[in-house]
Amino acid sequence: MSRKFSTTTNEGGFANIYVPASGAADYASGGFIANVLWVGTGGSTDLSYWVEGGYTKGWHGDAIRTFYWARNTKANGYAEHKVGNATPTVGTYEPVEIQYTGSNIWSVYFNFVKATSPDGSTANISALPNSASLETGLESTSSGSYSANAWSNDLEYKTTGGSWSSQWPSGGTLVCDSPAAASWVTTNVKLQYSEN
Repeated sequence: MSRKFSTTTNEGGFANIYVPASGAADYASGGFIANVLWVGTGGSTDLSYWVEGGYTKGWHGDAIRTFYWARNTKANGYAEHKVGNATPTVGTYEPVEIQYTGSNIWSVYFNFVKATSPDGSTANISALPNSASLETGLESTSSGSYSANAWSNDLEYKTTGGSWSSQWPSGGTLVCDSPAAASWVTTNVKLQYSEN
């Protein structure tokens, strides 16, 4: 997992997230293994408030593979939504973009299309502007889960001026909890990770 806490003030993040062969050992109890992009909101320097988007194997007790978005905001707390307008395919990359779109709204896009959910909700998240933290990587609820090599590639961030920078700001850290492994393929541009 790559963490960019207290990073350059920004208005969003981007990653081409790879969909690997994977399995969630604890899916029946709500567990998962996911490849995710997180962007802090409201000036958060430590991801205390955030919006996330990514791929997961394991969703609410089912062993399915799906894209999702979630948020944890100061005003509205935590909620997560399954994506209904994009379907993950093992062995492919999916562009995931989270950006501030104005009027205290953050939006999540999969393949450059705003995410919608089968429940009719759209990925318009109410949260204060500006991010000061970015993170991408593998998240798992069980050390018995597995993921073949996975990547977050073509990392970018949206400047407060509205343009996209072609790599994340320097100064981030790689964080791994055993049995996971992570390494930069290209520093601040491409991250490789795996579990078991």
